[in-house]
Amino acid sequence: MEEEKKELENLREKIREKIEKSIDMKVKHKTSDVEELSAVLGAIRESVPPLIEGILKPLQDFLDSYFSPETVKKRAEALAEAYKTLVNAGIPEDKALELASKQIIDIDNLIEKILKQL
Repeated sequence: MEEEKKELENLREKIREKIEKSIDMKVKHKTSDVEELSAVLGAIRESVPPLIEGILKPLQDFLDSYFSPETVKKRAEALAEAYKTLVNAGIPEDKALELASKQIIDIDNLIEKILKQL
């Protein structure tokens, strides 16, 4: 009877050790996952802003130059000249207006297309 109690106690101790070891491994594994996730998020936090800046800065520069008063004036003069040339060449005014207006870039459409590519 005493021997059975010792065997039973040994068995309980082995089970307790295995459970503790299993819990320790799970905690270490979770800690490892958290550390890995933290490293990944840190890398994203460091690398994504410069990527976004690299995309948006040139776009902003383009828009600034596209809508500058000098550039807008030059485009308007060029469109007016194209319209006059078409009308002087015998193209009906409505058709000349349609052809000249096709030379205008739809900047909203352009930006929408660029953003869809991102």
